[in-house]
Formats: sequence, C-alpha cells, structure tokens
Amino acid sequence: MAATLATIDALLKDYYLEYIRNVMNSEVKLLKLFARTTEGWSGRQIIFPVRNSRNSGYGFRQDNSILPVAGQQGYVKSLITAKIFYGRLQLTGPSMVESRDSEGAFARALSTEIEYGMEDFKDYFNVILFGDGSGKLATIEAGITLSTVGNNTITVDSTRYFQTNQVIGFVQAGVQVASATVLTVNSTTSVTTGPATAASVLVIGNTIANNGDTGATIQGLLGIIDDGTDVGTLQGINRATNPQWRASVLSNGGVLRPLTLDLLQRGVDIAYEKGGGKIDRMIAHMGVRREYIDILTPDVRFSPLDLKGGVERELMFNGQIPFDFDRQCQYNRVYMMDTPTIRLFVQDDFHWLDEDGSILRSSAVGANGQDLWEAAMRWMGELGTDAPVRNTRIDDIFQTVENVVLNN
Repeated sequence: MAATLATIDALLKDYYLEYIRNVMNSEVKLLKLFARTTEGWSGRQIIFPVRNSRNSGYGFRQDNSILPVAGQQGYVKSLITAKIFYGRLQLTGPSMVESRDSEGAFARALSTEIEYGMEDFKDYFNVILFGDGSGKLATIEAGITLSTVGNNTITVDSTRYFQTNQVIGFVQAGVQVASATVLTVNSTTSVTTGPATAASVLVIGNTIANNGDTGATIQGLLGIIDDGTDVGTLQGINRATNPQWRASVLSNGGVLRPLTLDLLQRGVDIAYEKGGGKIDRMIAHMGVRREYIDILTPDVRFSPLDLKGGVERELMFNGQIPFDFDRQCQYNRVYMMDTPTIRLFVQDDFHWLDEDGSILRSSAVGANGQDLWEAAMRWMGELGTDAPVRNTRIDDIFQTVENVVLNN
C-alpha cells in the first residue's frame, strides 16, 4: 500500500516565514505634516497678543471741521497650555525570555510591542488632530440604557474610529458618565460593547470618546478652522465677540453638494479677502480625492497622469497648492490651510519614558508583585494657531463612502 500525505502526516513539518506581516494601515499624514512645522517651548503656557481691530479714527472733512474721533488698535490675549498624551504597554517576563531569539519566535515580544505600540499611539493621535478638542469619536444615534451585566449594542453616526478591545467612554454635557470595552464593530453604524461601568441613559446627541480623554485632548483642525459653530472659544478668545478669530466655513446647511473648482477657489479667495491668508495646503478624505479627480479627468492632457490640477501622485490645485488626503479625515470636508498659521507647539516630543535610564519598569515588588514589565510613552504640547481667519473649511461635499469598517 502506498504512503500518502495522510499516513506520513506525523513526519511533515510546518514551514514558517521569518517575519510578521503587518496588515494595519498606520499612515498618519496630518501628524507628519505638522511634525515638519513644530515649535518647541517650555514653561507653564504660551501667551501672545492678537490684534483684532483697527484704529477707526479717520474720515474726510470739510475745511475747518471737527476732526474724526481718535481711535486705537484692539488687542486680545491668546493662551496655549500643554496637553499630555500617554501610551502604555505591558508584557510578562517569561514572554520576553521565550521570544528572545529567532530560534523560538518570529520576533522579540519586547521589540515588537515597542515598535508597533508607538505606531498605534501615533495612529490615534492623528485621529484627534482632526477633531474639535473634545476627544469625540462618535455621536449616539439611538437612545439606550446601558447594561452593567450584559453586552450593549449601540447605534452611532460612525464606527470608523473604533476598534476591538478599545475602552470607550460615554459622554454627556462634557462629562464621562460610564465606560465599556468594545467587543465587536458590527457595521459602519453599530458597535457592541461589554457591560458598562454604570447604567447610564444615553440619548441621541450624546458622544463617545476614548476612555478618560474627554476634556484632556489637544485641539484639532475642526476646532481651529472653525467659525465658532463647533468651538466657540479658542485659546481663551471668544469668537462671538472677536470675529477676526473665526475661520471661514463654506457650508451648505447640511445638504451635500458636488465639489467644484469654483468652490475650491472661493475657499482660497475668502481666506485672502478676510485675513490675508495664503492657502498653501489642502487636506481631505480619499473619497473627496475621487471627486476631485473626476473634476479633472475631462481635462487630461496627453498622459493619464497629467491632469488639469496636477499629477495624480501629488494632486495640485491651481498648479501650486498641494491637495493631500488622509484616511482619518472626516468625510465630506476639505481643510484649506495657510500652514504657517497652524503649529504643533511641542514641549516634549514622542518618546519612551527613560529618565531613570531604562524604558522597562518591573512590577515584581510588594505583596502583590508580578513578573510583569511595563513601558510608557509621553508627548506634551498643543496644536495652536495665531491667525485662524487665514484658513478655510469647506463642508457638505458629496463623496461616495465605502461600506468599510475601519479597524484603525
């Protein structure tokens, strides 16, 4: 009787490739953009005056008339304080021992946790850079009373910023009222969590943030390039009484409309007209990129890559303004930036805490000591602006949204 694969199965080995395949998309374009334009500082806070009104003491008069009433410049004070961002990882002593060389593991547990950990932390940081400073990741779309003993299936406007095992916080009026762990991301609008820490009643309009982040996150583009609708007070300045502290927002009342070259030009022009802004960078979601390419396609010249707006590898507007795209940008929106007016003010850049000379710290002390080792990462700073009026945001742009659940 012939030997078969079934009869020699005990003799066969499994063949393992020598490296880990990373299938997570961790490109963080906005963070990379601001990383090139950061400003360092130390101390308690950044304070600078903002000129917000002109001297109005002028006018034409007849001979021997009373002169215009004297005027003066107007100023307000801008305040920027540092926000603190942390990341932690933990692994056991035996896990490090058993994965210390290629003979026993595909990669060292310690090195992969450190490498991929920093990647994950920056991935979330990039999401917050697009936000309004509240830490909001989603909005509740259907009322629910959270269960503290069973699972909770929650309907939200979007699940694109959620991932399995993430601990999320439920927020009412700026206060976190409960938290729970994400078990599954069911669809683009549904997420299931484990039992909540409190039997809170959630209503439409309540929000969800990363656990504990509410009120502690850095400001984001949505708050900076805003006319006061989303963020009424920015860097201590009230936008209702200081119109020069408002960016221009071209919206359509929540009704989606096509992207046009004229609409983009309006965004460029209004930034210049209102504040002398010189738009030098645009950024949007990839769905908006497809809409932009559709505008340019009828004007292809000679080569599929030579579009009216530039080259597909780096799309341009008017031949000189880069039109960039980030997967974590909100849908239906274009941010138009005068980039010198927006900065990451960094006190302490991303780094593993090693002030005592070591990244790892042991938990094997005390009566409840364990063979656990922990590392922590820290970043301190804030995203700030000295002239939001020189920037523009275009809302309510139609785009096709793919039915994809993102696991960031």
